Amino acid sequence: MPIPPFDEKDRIERAADEKETSEKPQTPRPKGFRAAWDHAFSMKVADDEFNPDDINLIDEVASEVIKRRMSVPVLLFLESVKPLSFLTSQTLYFLRPFLIAATRANVQKYERFTLLMEKTDGMQRFIESIERQHDKQVKESKAKKKDNP
Repeated sequence: MPIPPFDEKDRIERAADEKETSEKPQTPRPKGFRAAWDHAFSMKVADDEFNPDDINLIDEVASEVIKRRMSVPVLLFLESVKPLSFLTSQTLYFLRPFLIAATRANVQKYERFTLLMEKTDGMQRFIESIERQHDKQVKESKAKKKDNP
């Protein structure tokens, strides 16, 4: 049962709105302010594709995590903060002077890695890289134990 209009004017306006929507063909969305407003809160970055250098950098950082035998705690941490990946990347910006001084990391690689963590799939790719390398390391260690009883 439709909701009755409040008054005659409201009924006339509703009828006109229904007539306009039924007669009007679908037009593309306008560009300009409205288009900008639609994407104002989008988390997509313009450079959202991963190039081979980005993938190599993610694998390099993941291999450092594996080398230090920190894969399980890092995976636990990353999985717990994955919904907050943008906030995590901002934390990396905040900790930049301390981490670069403590680890003597390459500043350009650190900046690029921080940008990669801002991307929507950056954190997931990093997690997958750690898991892949960890699984590879576990298989290799099992094979060595099997060969050397």
